[in-house]
Amino acid sequence: MSKRWLGLLFVLLWIGRGDAARAAVTPSGALGFGPVVVGQTSAAMNETFTVGSSDPSSVTIAAKTGACDQFAVNPTTVSLPVNGSASTAVTFKPTTSGAKSCTFDVLNGPTSVATFDVSGTGTAAAPTPMIDVQPTTPLPFGTIEVGDASLSQQVTIKNVGTGTLAVTAPFIVTAPANYKLNPSPVDLSLGTGEATILNVACQPQSQGVLNDKLRIVSNDAARGTIDVAVTCTGNLGKLVVDQKNLVFGALSVGDHKDILVTLTNTGNVSVDTLSASITGGAGYSLLTPLTKTSLAPNDTATTTIRFMPAQNTDGGTATLTFQGKWGNNDLKTAVETATLSGQVVALAVPTTTVALGDFRFDSPKSGTFTIQNQGSADLNIDPLGFMPDLGTSASEISFDVKDGPTTVDLTKTQKLVSNHTFTVTVTATPNNRAGAIGGKIIVHSPLAGFVDKTVVLTGNAQAAQVQVGNVDFGPIDIANPTPTTLAATLKNTGNASLDVGAFTVAGATGVFTVIPPPAQSLLAGASITVNVTYKPTAIHAADAPDMLTLTASTAGALGGPAQAMLTVRGRGIGRQIVPPQTTPTVPTTFRNPGTLAPVVPVTIGNSGEAVLHVKAAMVTGGGVWSIVDPNPVDIPGGGSHDFLVKFTPTEIGAAPIGQLAITSVDNANTDQVTTVALTGAAMARNVAFGAPILDPNAPVPTIELGVAGVNLPITVDDLLTVTNLDPGNAFTIHQIVVEAGSPFTLDRAPNDQALAASAAAAYAVTFSPTARGEFTATATLYLDQDPVPHAQVKLHGTADEVAAHGGGGCNTGHSGGTGGLVLGLAALGLVRRRRQAVAS
Repeated sequence: MSKRWLGLLFVLLWIGRGDAARAAVTPSGALGFGPVVVGQTSAAMNETFTVGSSDPSSVTIAAKTGACDQFAVNPTTVSLPVNGSASTAVTFKPTTSGAKSCTFDVLNGPTSVATFDVSGTGTAAAPTPMIDVQPTTPLPFGTIEVGDASLSQQVTIKNVGTGTLAVTAPFIVTAPANYKLNPSPVDLSLGTGEATILNVACQPQSQGVLNDKLRIVSNDAARGTIDVAVTCTGNLGKLVVDQKNLVFGALSVGDHKDILVTLTNTGNVSVDTLSASITGGAGYSLLTPLTKTSLAPNDTATTTIRFMPAQNTDGGTATLTFQGKWGNNDLKTAVETATLSGQVVALAVPTTTVALGDFRFDSPKSGTFTIQNQGSADLNIDPLGFMPDLGTSASEISFDVKDGPTTVDLTKTQKLVSNHTFTVTVTATPNNRAGAIGGKIIVHSPLAGFVDKTVVLTGNAQAAQVQVGNVDFGPIDIANPTPTTLAATLKNTGNASLDVGAFTVAGATGVFTVIPPPAQSLLAGASITVNVTYKPTAIHAADAPDMLTLTASTAGALGGPAQAMLTVRGRGIGRQIVPPQTTPTVPTTFRNPGTLAPVVPVTIGNSGEAVLHVKAAMVTGGGVWSIVDPNPVDIPGGGSHDFLVKFTPTEIGAAPIGQLAITSVDNANTDQVTTVALTGAAMARNVAFGAPILDPNAPVPTIELGVAGVNLPITVDDLLTVTNLDPGNAFTIHQIVVEAGSPFTLDRAPNDQALAASAAAAYAVTFSPTARGEFTATATLYLDQDPVPHAQVKLHGTADEVAAHGGGGCNTGHSGGTGGLVLGLAALGLVRRRRQAVAS
């Protein structure tokens, strides 16, 4: 291809590339925002871009011409899906008034592929009122006495906005009476820059901390309500009496009533120079002065007010006044008052006790007293009240009332005319009973505060009285050969004679013996005694005793009974021996344990209620069983006793079966024998003896000590070893005995040496021959308190002559002397080697 045609091809390719870069992107059109207030941001509007399948995948939005700085695009880069559309948001924020517009470029890389226009109009902002209040910090007014006013503090209200500020009349939120505003608050209208001053003062109406708020409400859209905190403390000295009305009621001349009054300072500052006074009325007085003349906050003082009329005209209404000073220099006065009221009555009941004395219960007894109106005014008397003593019923007392000859119905309120007297007859009619009768008769007037008059009624109704003394023998041992005798009684505890008929007897006459008494009359305080003998023949449960009754008629006892019954009861009890349910377990022990022999308790019980007498306890069986304490024993009912059996086996293995025999006395007073089998076994002590052993199969192992020279002893350390192979028991090496007369001796032989579990003890053996030859001896091991040898070993050694010659021809006639010397030296070497071997 010529260069001409090649160049043409490149031009065509370039032209084709430029067409692809300028592929179509279609905006949705111009955006118009309309009017927007200067400085404010409009709502966002969307500009949407549409592309085809071969158009760009993203575009960038950039300002082109116009007031573009007052329009904002977000995002400025928009991703476009194939054959789809995507949007960006545009907002308008004018900085000045007037019409604004801007043309935006839609760029694909550096190339513009479309444009779109936006427009809007900036408008001036509306006038805005803004409030400023100074100060906004709390206004403290300090401590002010109630009723006084503090110095004023200023609050400035100013319009710092562009529109007219409308302020509603400021006010105190919670308790307006505690704070004064000057001038009196009214609704306000403040132009731009205008201000007003409000003077605020605290004038507390009550004590304590008075926190509140000065509230200012305006048309400021942002700060429509502003609260300025105000605070002050009101000081007050305040007196409060615990009783505003002291009602003393009605008293007789010479009587008195006292009322304790408590005065409290409920304020928060001290009240000084306290005083109390009474004005008006008559018969009232300050019995005690105030206990304090100055009261701190919450402190109290007391005084006692007495009403004691001296004449019938006293009483009426009086005023009790308390006064004190408080505040700076005590210039303020605190006052508290209470009302006193009392009345005087001249009602007399001269008789204070009506004593009826002793009388028969079936013969009513009467007595009288009077109620006198000694005053000049009539009095109402309520129905007589009666408070019976313990044992007395109100129905046993009746009243008959007369005003002169006229009967007065005092079951309801009646008027007692001035200078008249009610005569009251009191009659006691016992309700078929004997004993003390009495109570308090109450004379009451409904007059407020009237102190009741009391008349004491006493008397004593008498009659015969039956008192029965039954007999309970309780549990009696049926084995007891001697019968038991007790006495039943019938006593007249009343004040009159009691007629008693002949007694009849019923019940268990076979075990009870009784002679019934004849008919008789018992004087007051006298008794009949009936002796009863009891000998039970059978055992009875507690709820099924033997019973006997003696019954006689009676007459003269108040309210009966028509007959008296003497009850006799008792029950037989016995004993029952209870041997162990299982054979007692005797722990396996070692042969001939000596003082270490185990002692086993064999429990013998008594399931009966009577004492079980054990006369003897003995043990049989091969001489290995013995009882610790064979003495007689008494086992109480329901109790038990442990008989201690000692086990001392003499041979290893199962021991001969033993038997514990208990001899006791049964319910028929005869001997009975109860036996308990005893089983046990002995085991060997697991201890090894002797080392090294040359021939372990020999009946008695032999330990070789070697050769020694005559009169040249050798000692082998740790030759005899005693080893405890038992991991759980310790033993005692009583002794190791070497056969007497032998040339063998044991160094530091043991004498009751302790051998702990799994421990060992070793002993040295010395061979001291005095002549030539072979020597054998037996060593025997004894353990604990067992006299039977535990184990034996044989000791074997050889002795030879050792000779030595001095210089100067002293060896004449002693052939072989050199050999003897060598033998001695060899023997000495042997000792050293053995000692070394033992040491290693």
